[in-house]
Amino acid sequence: MWGKFLSLNSKYIYLTVAVVVTAAVILKVPLTPTPSGPTKSLFNHIENLKAGDGVWFFLDTRPATEAIHKPQMQAFFSSLFFQRH
Repeated sequence: MWGKFLSLNSKYIYLTVAVVVTAAVILKVPLTPTPSGPTKSLFNHIENLKAGDGVWFFLDTRPATEAIHKPQMQAFFSSLFFQRH
């Protein structure tokens, strides 16, 4: 099975990806992210903080993982600093 897949010409794979992405854009397929339980718990905890409460945040990241961690950090800090009291 994998042998057939690996022997495919790459232009057919790119063509298939292009057709699927174009169809999704034209048909306006909704992409609704569903936050996991720990994510909901974290943001609920942030919303329950009182003015003056301290937050300790540690993130060990590297340039290679910036694409993964940067949106997470932006959402976390946005929620933390711009919460409604």
